[in-house]
Amino acid sequence: MVKNIVFYNFFHIGDVWLSKGIIKAIMDQNPSKTFTYFIHAGGALYSDMPQLKIMYTKNNTISPLISDKFTTYAYLDDDTVAINTWIGSISNGYDESTTQIECVLEKIQQALKFQIERANMDGAELEFMPVALEQLLPTIPPLNIEKFHQWRVGRKCVLYHNYLPRSFQKFTIKNHDTVIMELAESNPDIDFVIASYSAVLASCGLPNVIYVGTILDCKESHTCENIVTLAHVALKCDFSINFEIGACMTYVNSSLFLSKVVVLAPSSYDDYHFHARLRTNFLVSDSEYEKRVRFIPINDRIVDSISEQIKTAA
Repeated sequence: MVKNIVFYNFFHIGDVWLSKGIIKAIMDQNPSKTFTYFIHAGGALYSDMPQLKIMYTKNNTISPLISDKFTTYAYLDDDTVAINTWIGSISNGYDESTTQIECVLEKIQQALKFQIERANMDGAELEFMPVALEQLLPTIPPLNIEKFHQWRVGRKCVLYHNYLPRSFQKFTIKNHDTVIMELAESNPDIDFVIASYSAVLASCGLPNVIYVGTILDCKESHTCENIVTLAHVALKCDFSINFEIGACMTYVNSSLFLSKVVVLAPSSYDDYHFHARLRTNFLVSDSEYEKRVRFIPINDRIVDSISEQIKTAA
């Protein structure tokens, strides 16, 4: 009988984050097995699951058997099976394409179930019954951000995730710095908290542009403690600007509708491709969802469109 399960995913934060609830469900249903997640980055996203061992591709080589990102699963030894959680590997032989599966938690769950069934045909003996959508929503690990609470008093603030995509998503903003400075100049009574340090913004002279790292420890690293910090900060802001980028997909979490933040969701796609698919993960009415997550097209009016939304908090 297989005793050890090694999940692996050689892609980025969105993939690691959206697989969290599913991995937890699998672990809960197989308490006698040990579990490892072999990833490029993002172990801090799982810091509330101490029973899961995190290993990084940067520092470890587990086995050449899983060096190919398209390998669906592989037996590393008699006691250990490795299972790929990247949906791109699952589509071989599956009845839905990667594009149909991506960002939809219930579809990802079904695809991983298919992956497990493949491994079980070779003797993995891994139990997995799909769980309800509410259980698939990732949880944000606990973190004390009291310093941000103190700084936040009396302020209207917007968290701006000034990241660029790493997985070839369509993205037509060429310069976040320009957009942020125009927003800050147009909305002088609102503070714009930026997620990633920018030398240009640090020297721009606009007092309402604040790097989050001047308030909290938010250094970027492969472990992604900063992403956990930003997920907490977002919940305490009036607005959070989240693009169709893996590091921004943490707005899909079990706490979103327990907070008061409004997520502004800019998209370079005419059909809001990724944001529209992420919407399927919340069991709320369209009207309720649109109050909390608002799609915005990325075009020449991006600054005006965001300003029109955030002025409602003034």
